[in-house]
Amino acid sequence: MWGGAGEILDWRWRHEPEPQPASQGVPETQVSIGALGKLGADGYLYKVLPDGDDLDITPRCSRKYYILSIGTQKHKLRIQAKNVTLEQDRFVPGSEFCVGETLDFIPYFEPDVPGWNLYAADWALSTKFVNNWAIHPATMCTYYWVDDSVLKELNTRAWYVDGGKKAALLDLKMVFDNGQKAKVVELVRLRTYRPPAYLVEGDHAHAKWNIIPGGMTELRIGPQPGWNPIFIICRIPTRFPGTAFYTQICTLDTSDGSWQAVLDGSWIYNGVTFEQFVNENPQGDSQNVAQLEDGPGVWGVFSPLWFNGQFDSYLRFVPDGDGRNIPITLGICRWSINGRAEKINGVWLKTVEEVSPAQALTPSDEFPSWIQVKY
Repeated sequence: MWGGAGEILDWRWRHEPEPQPASQGVPETQVSIGALGKLGADGYLYKVLPDGDDLDITPRCSRKYYILSIGTQKHKLRIQAKNVTLEQDRFVPGSEFCVGETLDFIPYFEPDVPGWNLYAADWALSTKFVNNWAIHPATMCTYYWVDDSVLKELNTRAWYVDGGKKAALLDLKMVFDNGQKAKVVELVRLRTYRPPAYLVEGDHAHAKWNIIPGGMTELRIGPQPGWNPIFIICRIPTRFPGTAFYTQICTLDTSDGSWQAVLDGSWIYNGVTFEQFVNENPQGDSQNVAQLEDGPGVWGVFSPLWFNGQFDSYLRFVPDGDGRNIPITLGICRWSINGRAEKINGVWLKTVEEVSPAQALTPSDEFPSWIQVKY
């Protein structure tokens, strides 16, 4: 609101014949707007008021006779995500987003409010989300977490990891150029979509332990290097296009050493040989699948050779679009192998042969983490 008052100098003025009497301005800080408070030195009063209420906004001052002026402007706090203005009472078109999609929540006033500065901002977002990340310089493992400091920025961000109905609330505290303060709270609604995924096949039918002689004897799954008879196929019938891949973490006890929380190859597992781009609304089980192939082994000169491995194959999905989108885990396939070979009377023999295939894709939103990189 803005307004003012002028003290009438001629108390005998009766509006006739001159429409405006001689007057002198009353300092704005001595003018009250109804019971709402006094104007600032710039002639403005900022107030957060209930929508639709009838209020007395008559300017008043201590002078006995005065003329007055008053003006008002309603400003609405809005919240936008990916150029979509969200609403409090409904899910507007375009307010469904994919897990892993970068959501920048940007508040603004409609129309713009002049002369305000941020005093404090506090966001509250429905779970489950992360809003910050860092890469470990040694292992290149990316860690994700909820950073409370990001929720105190005027423009905040989030990556959701689960689907469903969500809400975002902003508690905005403002300070104006004239020293006045105001607090505005806005709640908006949105949805997040998490692609379904399931195991099509976890085939280990041809996964046999083999002894491959040579300068260094090899104990491996498969008859020769480069042939990977263990494979996992998962399907992702998503409504949002993106890319699916595996990140494989393993715990190993072998004749070559023992390791825990080991990244198997690169974080996009290099044993994936199938096209991984995932299209929107696929038709039939033959589309939108990601396939993992593997054939672990160990080699050496001395007896015995053994390889006991537990493998967690994380099926992950990153939506198309913003280069800041992050991969979200859809599920984990767990499988294991255990093999042992011993040289007995000059002949290498297999003494342990176990292969436990992946039975299912266990739903999970856990981010894979590792402390070592191998192979």
